[in-house]
Amino acid sequence: MCEFMATVSSTAVFSSEERVHRYLLTRKWQEEASKATVIMLNPSYADEIKGDLSVMKVMNYLVDEGFGCINVVNLFAYVSPTPESLANNKDAVGNKNDDFIKKAIEDSDMIIIAWGSDKKKYIRRKRAVMSLLKGHEAKIKCFKDKDGKMGRHPSRLGFDLELIDFTSND
Repeated sequence: MCEFMATVSSTAVFSSEERVHRYLLTRKWQEEASKATVIMLNPSYADEIKGDLSVMKVMNYLVDEGFGCINVVNLFAYVSPTPESLANNKDAVGNKNDDFIKKAIEDSDMIIIAWGSDKKKYIRRKRAVMSLLKGHEAKIKCFKDKDGKMGRHPSRLGFDLELIDFTSND
């Protein structure tokens, strides 16, 4: 019989005790391994204890690829299981969101764009975040999609994730 044990440290940074905005979600399972930052659309319900399908899929992929840490940041920090709540929400981005995005990408060996492939939806915000990524283009990836769409959200893909270089052509 073989018994295996592992420790995964988990951190979630919220704007307040009310958890209206989540600025960062980190899962770390191997101290000295590479780190990846994933930029998705907005936080659902994952926190320092709970996981969601998107975080689980990406974390499992990164474990298989030899990474040791995932930082999850979002275009919008507003916590909601439905992206429709972002429309007409003047506070959806969150006042500290860009600071957390910048720190996460500086601290990462790879950046994964996974905010969705709709080129027109949230275009201003996507452009703003792309400007934060200037100088890091060599480490930006996205999940391969059979239809050739860039930046697909992991919840829209199967469990056989594969990364390719990201090219922005908005």
